[in-house]
Order: sequence, then C-alpha cells, then structure tokens
Amino acid sequence: MRRGCPGGRWHRITPVSSHSDLFELVGVVDAGAMTIYLDRHATNEPVTDAKVEVEAGAAKGHGHAPADGTYRFEHPVFKDAAALAVNFTVVAGAESDLLAGDLTFDGCPRRA
Repeated sequence: MRRGCPGGRWHRITPVSSHSDLFELVGVVDAGAMTIYLDRHATNEPVTDAKVEVEAGAAKGHGHAPADGTYRFEHPVFKDAAALAVNFTVVAGAESDLLAGDLTFDGCPRRA
C-alpha cells in the first residue's frame, strides 16, 4: 500500500524513455506491468524481433513480445515503488545496447 494515498494507488505514472544511436524506447506502466515500445532511432521503425531484458529495483527479467509489436514486463515492483531507475538491455540481431531511464510515480488518485 502506498503511504499517503487512500487505497494505495498513485494517480499518475510518468513513462520512462531513453535513446541511443541505435534504439529509442518508451516504457509505460499500468496495473503492475510495463509496456515497452522499441524502435530504431534513425528511422523510427518498430523493432519487433529483439530480446529486451528489464532491470528495475528488485525486478529483473525479459519482456515478452505479444503480437502487437510491443514488449511487456510484469512485476509487483511496478505497484509498490515511488521511483525506479530502470535499465534495459536490448539485443536485436547483431546489434545490442544498454538504455536507462527513471520511472516516477506521483500524486494520489482523485476521489469520485
């Protein structure tokens, strides 16, 4: 449960984003899971055949690739943290890169 927020839920989660010469990435958290959008930095072409490893606090694992061209990583750490440094290791064919960014959770949900 989050301190200071009734019901233990934060209202707004700022996406994590990062880029390198090879790739750009945006991670959006909702309901304890991160959806990762990955594309080539130079062309904005989606990268759908990569292996994406995620490390965020106590969470470490691989993003699973659903059929929609994104990657998904589920872990309870996304429900309990106020801020997380997130590292992504991306391997796509012969290319690999390390991307990093910060994920922040801020504000309490509005009451209806």
